[in-house]
Amino acid sequence: MSRFLLKRIQVAIGIDVVLNNIFKTNFDKNVLLVYIIDPFIYSANFSVHQAFDQVRIIAKTFSDLGFNVDVIDYRSNKIKLKKQYNIVFDICIKNNPIYAKNIKSDTKRIVYFTGSESDFANSAELERIKDVKSRRGVELLPRRQAPLINSEVENCDLAIMIGNEYTFATYKDFHFKRTALVPNTGYDFSFVFDKDIKKATSFIYMGSVGSVHKGLDLLLEVFCELGAPYKLYVCGCYEREEDFVKEYYSELYNTDNIVSVGFVDIKSDKFKKLSEECAFTILPSCSEGCAGTITTCMSAGIIPICSRICGYDEDEVIILDDCQKQTIKQAVIDASDMSMADIEKKSREVVELTRKKYNTENYYIQMRKAIEKVL
Repeated sequence: MSRFLLKRIQVAIGIDVVLNNIFKTNFDKNVLLVYIIDPFIYSANFSVHQAFDQVRIIAKTFSDLGFNVDVIDYRSNKIKLKKQYNIVFDICIKNNPIYAKNIKSDTKRIVYFTGSESDFANSAELERIKDVKSRRGVELLPRRQAPLINSEVENCDLAIMIGNEYTFATYKDFHFKRTALVPNTGYDFSFVFDKDIKKATSFIYMGSVGSVHKGLDLLLEVFCELGAPYKLYVCGCYEREEDFVKEYYSELYNTDNIVSVGFVDIKSDKFKKLSEECAFTILPSCSEGCAGTITTCMSAGIIPICSRICGYDEDEVIILDDCQKQTIKQAVIDASDMSMADIEKKSREVVELTRKKYNTENYYIQMRKAIEKVL
């Protein structure tokens, strides 16, 4: 039995594990990567999220810089570490971290943020929950309440974040020694320039858990009011949220211009067909880092419309000034009024932007530049 198969079994049954020296190198320096371990115990081609590719790149970056790389899951609490680390790269800084006895006085600590500041994000979601109650008289469950960020992050030598200056500003109450921004990553879809003409009035929503947080409730109400010819394809994990589905059942399943798709594999023919059908993707989220579903859709030539907090600049996407229903409705109408020539031109531009900026090569370059700030 290979060591990775054994680790996979241990993880499956809930045993905390350490992946020691994943590249089998012989350097004189060690780094502990505290993030997710699944990407290292499954095939290199196995990926269910951009984070899988990115954590592998982070590990490779440290190896290229001359560090032996150990990896543990950020949720681990019964780990026995045997090394002293020169660097710790941690996505979830705690007061008494599991590696406290394995760092030296000169150990460099890096914290990694992949979303907006948690108090900001939590408050934004609760405000959205309140808005649903005022509109429809039902109080849905919050789905994305995150632990508050520990002030210990201010003692880290570097804070790295996925996003832009706008999303980094949500951390205004924290004072970091050094900061760095890195881009999210998209995909290199081979089909992107070999597709049928899109429909200007077709839109796709893609989102993970937290439908109210992501603004799906607003989109369902807007498209229900708009009716034909405007069409919304709803993709994601919303079906896991029983209270949300119960409240929005009619919009999701009994509305002619709303198609409930559910989870869709972005490497499937289904996603390719959706990318051919839809000219635009829309995400009126209340809090993100640099929304991964946007880079995914951009990679497929789908033009993004999103809230400013999604982490993109105005010259990259169509920005919603706010997430009021009337603003969203007008954005849908204005986008649909674009000529097919302009849509095709903009579609090519977002693909080119993704391949230039939101790609794994640039992620590696920017991550390496960030890490080198503390070396």
